[in-house]
Amino acid sequence: MAQRKPLPPPAELIVDALSHDGRGIARPDGKTTFIDNALPGETVLCKYITQRGKFDEGRALEIRVASTDRVDTPCAHADRCGGCSLQHLNSEEQILRKQRMLEEQLRHFGGLVPKQWLPPLTGPVIGYRSKARLGVKYVESRQQALVGFREKRNHFITAVESCPVLIPALGQSIQALARLIESLDARRRIPQIEVAAGDEDIALVFRH
Repeated sequence: MAQRKPLPPPAELIVDALSHDGRGIARPDGKTTFIDNALPGETVLCKYITQRGKFDEGRALEIRVASTDRVDTPCAHADRCGGCSLQHLNSEEQILRKQRMLEEQLRHFGGLVPKQWLPPLTGPVIGYRSKARLGVKYVESRQQALVGFREKRNHFITAVESCPVLIPALGQSIQALARLIESLDARRRIPQIEVAAGDEDIALVFRH
């Protein structure tokens, strides 16, 4: 079996674009590198995670020159959790970039160029999300249920105490859900919970 080629050491890269999934894009020596937690205009110290034929993937260990659009994230788990990908980008710029992406998709796939765009609908940047799909894993050795979102680019679960992006009725109830799972006979067979909140009621769907 051929030995896997070792990854290169961390490198300082200049980010010049943002991918559709919220990763910064750098092009050292002409090869595209997707970088978690990096924004256009930034200089970052990138740790390589994977190398492929046409592109590499990494994450920013250090922001050496920050974008003026960078903001502090409201969630301590934002660097690992896959539930959100752009918390480090200010909300106004998020909306602009999403509109540009929609423009590109309409033009590329539909050949459409809207004559006029209506002003985007805006709202709170935290405590607004009323639906989510939460991962679940029961750890036998600890007799403990982990509940949270999947980590970025893998299937591990980021176990969280709470989630500031979900509406409080959901975001503050994640640990209560974990305790509920631990009390069930089927706790080892539940990989996922779907949660949705209306004006008065909350619905839970347990997958198995």
